[in-house]
Amino acid sequence: MNGNIGMRALSALFAVLLVSVGVVPAMACEPLEPGTCPGCSFIKSDGVANDSNTAVSSDELTGDAKNAAIAEALSDTAVRHLKDALLGDGFTLSTEQIRVISGVTTNESMTVTTTLVTMPLTKTASDEKAFLVFASNELGKDARAVVAHDGMVSYLRYDPMGGGQTRDDGVVCDFCMWAVSGVCSGLTSGACAEVCSALCLKPMHPAFIVICAASCFVLCEFLVAYEACNWDARLACEGAGLC
Repeated sequence: MNGNIGMRALSALFAVLLVSVGVVPAMACEPLEPGTCPGCSFIKSDGVANDSNTAVSSDELTGDAKNAAIAEALSDTAVRHLKDALLGDGFTLSTEQIRVISGVTTNESMTVTTTLVTMPLTKTASDEKAFLVFASNELGKDARAVVAHDGMVSYLRYDPMGGGQTRDDGVVCDFCMWAVSGVCSGLTSGACAEVCSALCLKPMHPAFIVICAASCFVLCEFLVAYEACNWDARLACEGAGLC
């Protein structure tokens, strides 16, 4: 992946976070270890598999339902630590831009109902952008943050054990290349937020959903800014800093 350790302006507060993507030990199953999550048939040992048998329906929540979902997300330990670290680094949470999606995903193995909360953050007088993503469903819950600046991308995961595993680095690139065609197709009828939310509910497990969603926002903005939908998928993902 594009260098995510020396990214400019990341605060020392990030020392309490794992700068990479990883696996939360307390998950209901370990989908990033091939074959250990029977319900996660979307993911195969060779990366991201064919999703043609996966159906998704989703709606954006508003009002009390939205507020309740946001409150649940903000009370999550991982979200709280990630948010505090980003705020400590000078970012501001754009509360009016928080989106909550409720989606039902069905494949040949199971059906899950996911709540996906995406929280954009900005920094004054800087083009640095961050997204904090939280997902929960019957398979568990997970959170990731991604910070993008000058083609450099940092993935952040709260690691309560002070260590963590990083064996899923390649999954980010896999998801990006899988997502290119879906994002480009969706952009003809929707904005990045809508396209990424619907697309990233397909993997079903929260660990994959948050990795996909965080990656997708970075990818989508790159594709729009550089009109890169006619590029090779790997070239587009490398340009976005995701491979």
